[in-house]
Amino acid sequence: MKQTLTVAATLCVAVTAGAATRLTVDRRPPFYADEQVIIALESDNGFVDSELEVTGDNISIMRLVPESKNGRFSKVLWVGTFYSTSGSGQIEVRGAGSLDGPSRIPFTILPPLLQAWTDAGAELQRLRAANRPPVIVAPELLTPHPFVGQPVTIIWNMYYPFDGPTYSLGVEMDAQARALPLQTFFEQRPRTTVALGGFMMWRQDALEMTLTPKEPGHISIPPLTFGAVGIKRLAPGLEFDVKSIPAYGAALPVGPFTLKCRSTASRHWPTAIVEVSGEGNLAAVRDFKFPKTPYGIIVRPGDLTGLTRYYSVTAHSRDLTEFPKPVLRYFDPATGAAHETTCVDRIRIEQPKELPAADIKRFLVRTAEGRRQTSRPQSARVSDPDQIRTALARWRAVMLVLAGMGVVGVLLSFRA
Repeated sequence: MKQTLTVAATLCVAVTAGAATRLTVDRRPPFYADEQVIIALESDNGFVDSELEVTGDNISIMRLVPESKNGRFSKVLWVGTFYSTSGSGQIEVRGAGSLDGPSRIPFTILPPLLQAWTDAGAELQRLRAANRPPVIVAPELLTPHPFVGQPVTIIWNMYYPFDGPTYSLGVEMDAQARALPLQTFFEQRPRTTVALGGFMMWRQDALEMTLTPKEPGHISIPPLTFGAVGIKRLAPGLEFDVKSIPAYGAALPVGPFTLKCRSTASRHWPTAIVEVSGEGNLAAVRDFKFPKTPYGIIVRPGDLTGLTRYYSVTAHSRDLTEFPKPVLRYFDPATGAAHETTCVDRIRIEQPKELPAADIKRFLVRTAEGRRQTSRPQSARVSDPDQIRTALARWRAVMLVLAGMGVVGVLLSFRA
């Protein structure tokens, strides 16, 4: 929604006599309508005059965090956003404070800088000609020629000059961005250097998305807007086709996959843990093939961690010494054929460990000693004659003392 209110900010800081403050902008006019400008009031001696305030025409001004020096403000920043896509305006400093230099910066607003592009080198040249930072964001399809059911990963790469400042642009969550399964928190690859547009540039991951097509056809990813304070860029869209899986692999999960198996101790049935790893659709792996056995085998899917999913396999036979190897059939999009994979090592059954006889005897002895120390037979308290006579004697003595105290009390009351 178009804004119609100009925000004016006043600096409430200490005043020092003779402190000269300058008005600066991070670039020279004209300004592009879809970008922001950084406005600053700064002073060399470390004291920004508090009698000055910044206002603007055809621009919304919002104060940022000021920079301090020795506990006092040496620079105070604002970010300006333009109201319209054309026309003119001005940034003005008002107040009775001391100002070194012009108090007014007129400007002209040019049409938006953002536009669709297909040639990265040409876009960088256009930005340099417009005196704007040569920073672009471009999508990259990491899964070329995908099949139905194959996870497709798209990375939006940010490019900025090798010998310039570092940039960090985030995606603007508009309606188009919210409709995509974007991942703003992901494991980024190390940044690398590339030659682009005749210049050495840094390439750094800015955004990731993984989707799994369920039907063949054409997929179109719309352009996305990335930005930060003072900069905004439009990443071009991306289009690709999803191929259908041949009939012989239509019922198989899309790989590739590898298996790693190990047995685990169980008090009931022999159990093995099967780790399925790979860049395929792990959610589609639901069962394995086993050699024919006279006993039943049950497969239970477990947790999914990164590119690995765990399965618990139980065999209903107590006489096993070695677990049968599972076999996983999958469709490999790289070769366009069905493949099988299994565990490399033998799966020996891990028998429950038994305690040595000496440890068992020591445990039983300690348990018996603990019972004797913490409990006493209830019959000893009733059937022991000596204990009964001692308790009766104590009871009689207490009764005699209480009776004597009562007689003394009565006598004292009559005497009173």
